[in-house]
Amino acid sequence: MRARVLIIDDDKSFANVIRLLLKSEKIDSTIALSPSEAMKIYKNEKMNFDLLIIDYKFENIDITGADLALHIQQQNPHQHILFMTGFDEKEIYFNLLNTGVSRHFLQKGLSHEIMLTKIKNVLTASGVSLTPIIEDTLEESLKRESAIRGLGMVGRSKQLF
Repeated sequence: MRARVLIIDDDKSFANVIRLLLKSEKIDSTIALSPSEAMKIYKNEKMNFDLLIIDYKFENIDITGADLALHIQQQNPHQHILFMTGFDEKEIYFNLLNTGVSRHFLQKGLSHEIMLTKIKNVLTASGVSLTPIIEDTLEESLKRESAIRGLGMVGRSKQLF
C-alpha cells in the first residue's frame, strides 16, 4: 500500500510543488488550501493519512497550523504531522515543541531534494514503508513467472518476483 499524505497550505503553487515531489516517489497526496477544507477531506477520508504536512501560517485566517494540528490530534492522537513555514523558524519551532504538537519541521525555500528527504524521513520514522510496489503489466508478470518456473521452481512468493 502506498503512503498517503495530506498537504495543507494556502499557497497553491507551493502545495503543488510538494505534491509533484511526492508523486515522483510514488507517494499519494491530496491538497487542502485551507484548514476548513483540510478538516472536510480528513473526515471524508476517515483520517486515513500517514502524514499531514501543515503550513504554520495561513494568510487572512486567524487559525495557525498549530491550532489545526491540536484540533486534529484531539480526534486522532497518533496522527503524524510535519509543519512547514517560510517565516522565522526558530520561534515557531520552539512554539511547536512547547505545545507538543510535533517535533517535525520543514523550512520552505530549501532545495526540492532536501524537502523530499525530510518528508521521507518523517514517513519512515512513523513506520511507513516506502519500498516501491511492483506494478507490472500482465505480460511482464507472466514473463517473470515463466522464467522462475524454467528454473524448476513451483509456487509464488513476493521474494521470487
